[in-house]
Amino acid sequence: MDNKKNHFFKFKRKKIKYKKEDPIQDLIDLYAEEEQELNGVSIEAVNAKHESQINKLKDEYYLKELIDEKRQHRKKKIVIFSIIGLVLLAGSALAGFFYFSGNVRPATEAVSIAIEAPDKIQVGEEFAYIITYQNLGDADFLTSRVTVQYPKGFIMMKAEPQNSNHKWELGTLALEQKGKITITGKIVDTLESEQKLIAAITFQPDNFRSDFTKETSLSIALEAPQIDLANVFPANLTPGQKITLQTKLKNKSDRLFENIKLQYLYPEKFAFLNASPNAYEDSNQWIISELKGKEESKNISIEGSFPADLTFQNEAEREQPFTVQILLPGKDGQYLAVSETKFTIKIIDQALNTYLIVNGSTENKAVGLGDELTISAIAKNNGVSAYQNLKIKILITSLSSEIINWNKIKDDHFGKIQKLNETKEITWEAKQISELKSLAPGKDVSVNIILPLKSLAELTNIDLNSLNQSTIEISSQIILDEKNNSAIPPVKSSPVILVLNSNVNIGAKALYYYSDGTPVGTGPWPPHAGQTTKLKIFWDLSNDLHEIKDLTVSTALPQNINWINEKNVSTGEITFDEASRTIAWKINRLPALVKEAHANFSLAFTPQTSEIGTLLKLTGNTTLVARDVSTDELITRTKSILTTALELDSFATGNGTVQP
Repeated sequence: MDNKKNHFFKFKRKKIKYKKEDPIQDLIDLYAEEEQELNGVSIEAVNAKHESQINKLKDEYYLKELIDEKRQHRKKKIVIFSIIGLVLLAGSALAGFFYFSGNVRPATEAVSIAIEAPDKIQVGEEFAYIITYQNLGDADFLTSRVTVQYPKGFIMMKAEPQNSNHKWELGTLALEQKGKITITGKIVDTLESEQKLIAAITFQPDNFRSDFTKETSLSIALEAPQIDLANVFPANLTPGQKITLQTKLKNKSDRLFENIKLQYLYPEKFAFLNASPNAYEDSNQWIISELKGKEESKNISIEGSFPADLTFQNEAEREQPFTVQILLPGKDGQYLAVSETKFTIKIIDQALNTYLIVNGSTENKAVGLGDELTISAIAKNNGVSAYQNLKIKILITSLSSEIINWNKIKDDHFGKIQKLNETKEITWEAKQISELKSLAPGKDVSVNIILPLKSLAELTNIDLNSLNQSTIEISSQIILDEKNNSAIPPVKSSPVILVLNSNVNIGAKALYYYSDGTPVGTGPWPPHAGQTTKLKIFWDLSNDLHEIKDLTVSTALPQNINWINEKNVSTGEITFDEASRTIAWKINRLPALVKEAHANFSLAFTPQTSEIGTLLKLTGNTTLVARDVSTDELITRTKSILTTALELDSFATGNGTVQP
C-alpha cells in the first residue's frame, strides 16, 4: 500500500422495494387470465385439441376451487371485522352512558315541580293553583318550559306570569333557581268528574344536549255550592186537580252567584200551566241573574196538573217523580247541573188531600234544643162533593221522646193527645173545629200547634250521647166519617223528618273583677271622664252532641273603645281588624268530646265630659256562626251588646255610668 491517504468508500444503502409474494394471489390472477381465454369454450372443444390440455384444464379447475375458497375466506374476514367494529362502537356508547349516569344526577332528581291547591272546593268557587319549580341539578337548564293540562271543567281567569297556550317559557334556569306560577280560576263540572291538573317541566342541562321532562299532578274534590233548595208541594193529589209547587233558593255562603239556572224535570204526564216569575225556556227553566250572599233567597211558584183521565197499571205508577236542579254556567256558555233535589207526589183516586208544614216548609230540616216547632196540618177537598165528619191527626214520633216538652204545647183547639209506643197522636174532630163537620168542595182547613223542644238545662235525666242520632218524624192524616167510610184508609201526608243540631252556644260578659273579687281591670271604677279605664271581655263557648267546624265568634267595637292587643284563647285564634273594627275568634274544628272553649281580651276607654251620667257601649252584638259536621247545617247564635253596666260582675260598684 502506497503513502497516499487511505480512501474510504461509503456505500449508500438503497431500499429496494419488491412486491410481496402471494402464491394464492398469483394463482387468482393467473386464473383470471385463463378464465378470459376459456370464455365461451366448451369442454368438448377442449377435448378435441389435446389430451394433455384436458388434464391441464382439470388441474386449473381444481385451482379454481381453491381460489373460490380463498375468496369466501376473505369475505368472512370482512364480515367478522365489521361485526367487531360495530360491537366496539356499541361498547363505547354504553360506556359513555354508564359514565354519564354515574357522574350526572338522574333527570327526575335534577328538578323539582309541585302543585298546591285546596283539597276540595265548591263548584264555581274561585281558587288558585300554585305551581313551584326549582333547578336541583349540577348545571344550568337551557330552553326550560312548563306546560299544564287543566281539569275538564276548569275556567282560567288569570295567570301570573302570563302564559301562551297552556305553556310558560322559562328560558335558562340557573343552578338552584326557583320559580312560581299562580293560576286563578274556577271549576264548573259535575261532582262525579275527576278534576286533575297535570303540570310538566321540560329542560335541557347545559352539560348534556338532550331534553328531559318531569311531570306531577293534583286532583281536587268538588262539592255542591251552598245553595239550599226548599220545595213546598202536596203529598197527594187527584187527577185533574190543579196544584202549586213552590221552590226557594237560598244562598248559604258569602259568595255572589251569577246567572244561575233553575231547572224542573217534570213527570211525563204533568201539564205546566203558568209560573211566577215567568219561565225562561221550555216552561221549566229560570235564569237568576244574581243571588247574593248572606242568606239571600229567590222564590219560584209553578202551577200545573195531571190529566183528569189519567190511569195506572200498578200502584208504583201513582208515585210521580219531580227533580229540581241548580245549573251553573261553565265553558263556552254550557250549563252544568251541580245540585239537585227530588220529591214525589202520589196520585190518589179520592179528592181529599193533606200535607204538613213545619217551621215554614214541607222539607226535612235540622232543629236545635230549646227551639219551638210551629206545625200546621192542612186538609183540602179537591173533589166535587162535600166530606162530612172528618178527623185530622198530627203524629209525632221520636226515639227520644224526652226532648219534647209536652207540658208547654200551644194548641188553640185543644186536640186529644194519645201515646202509642214511641208515637204521640193529636186528634181534632168536628166538635173542636167546625169546618171538619162538612168540608165543602174547593175548601181547606188547617190546624196549628206550637211544640217546644226542651233546652239542655231541662234534660237532666237523659244521656246526651243518646241524642247524637235523634230524629223527630211528623206527619198528618185525614180520617173519613168512620160510620159511612170505615173501609177507606186514612189519607196520609208525606212525613217531615227533623234532626238535632249540635247544642252550641256562646256566652259574653265584661268584667272589672274576677268572680273571687280579684281585679282584672285598671283605672277608676265606675269610669270617670278624662281618665282611662281598662277591663276584660270574656267569651265562653259550650257545645254538646256533634262536632262543629268553621266556627267564628265576632263583634264590632265602637269608635271610642280601643283594642289594646291583650288576648288569650284556649284554642283557635283571635284577631282584630282595624278597618272594620271587628274582633274575630276563629276555630277550625271543635270535636264532640271538647265541650267548651274560652277566650278573653282587654279593652280600654277614656270617657268624655259629654258622656257623664251615661252608660258606655263596649261592644256590638256578639255573633257565633258554626257548621254542624253531622247535619251539615249552619248554626247561628247572637248575644246582645255589652255595656259598662257590667251586669255579670258582682263586685263592680255603682251602675257603670260615667262619673265627673
